Amino acid sequence: MESFDTAGNFTWQVPQNVKRIKVTVIGGAGGGSAGLFIYGQYLYGGNGGTGQVVTKIMDVTPGDSHNIVVGTGGNPGIGYSYSMGNYNCKSGTIGNSSSFDSLTASGGLIGSGARSLIGEYNHEEYSGINASTNRLSLYPEYSIGGLGGYNTGNSSPNGQAGSPGAVILEW
Repeated sequence: MESFDTAGNFTWQVPQNVKRIKVTVIGGAGGGSAGLFIYGQYLYGGNGGTGQVVTKIMDVTPGDSHNIVVGTGGNPGIGYSYSMGNYNCKSGTIGNSSSFDSLTASGGLIGSGARSLIGEYNHEEYSGINASTNRLSLYPEYSIGGLGGYNTGNSSPNGQAGSPGAVILEW
């Protein structure tokens, strides 16, 4: 078994006597979105989602080279915009795709940023909505979505970056 879990481009050469491999490709996770503290309450930013997971059994030839791309995690949402009494927290960015040759897994999505809207007679506050965080139970350590602001446990309104994806080769 060999795994690649640092973002970047790599070349893998098939070892001697290896003719069939199981390839698992995991996209980079989405970044968490920013939160907001307003009117005495915390509005949580949405958590970033995990990357897509694609698995395939492939026949290979010893000595051949294969291209691997491990996608970066999404950037965190930092800060907010303000216009006419309305606060809109910045969303994180989606994770980047990972691939083994043409076998590709998409990056994770983003959660929405928190927001506060001032109406003519009232104001409304909304926490962000989390992106999907379904995890493949065999590989829970890869492609972890960034936490949204105020979900981080350190009283920070800013989101966290998503973690990189991975490519796992088993034979």
